[in-house]
Amino acid sequence: MIRKSFVLLAMAAIAATAAAPAFADDITIDNSPFQSTRSRAEVRAEAMQAVSEGSTQRGEAYVVEQPAPVGLGKTRAQVRDEFAQSRSAGAQFAGEYQAP
Repeated sequence: MIRKSFVLLAMAAIAATAAAPAFADDITIDNSPFQSTRSRAEVRAEAMQAVSEGSTQRGEAYVVEQPAPVGLGKTRAQVRDEFAQSRSAGAQFAGEYQAP
C-alpha cells in the first residue's frame, strides 16, 4: 500500500516536472507603430474633468466607499437604553449572534 502510494506520487512529480517547460513563455514585443489621436492637453483636460466630477479616485486603482458616520443624533446613554430594551424584548442576545 505504501509502495503503491509512493509510486503514484513519484509518477505525479515526474509528470509535473516534465510539463513545467510547456508553461514557459517568452516576452512579446509589439513593434507596430502607434499614432495618438488626441493631444496631451486633451487627455489632461479629460482627466481633470473626471476628477472634478468625482468619477475617478486615486488613478482608478480602486474606489473606496466611505462608510456612513456613526453615532449622529443619539447620545451614548440613548443607544445603551435602546439596546437594553431590545435585549429584554429578545431582539438582541448577550452571547454570539443568532440569526432569526
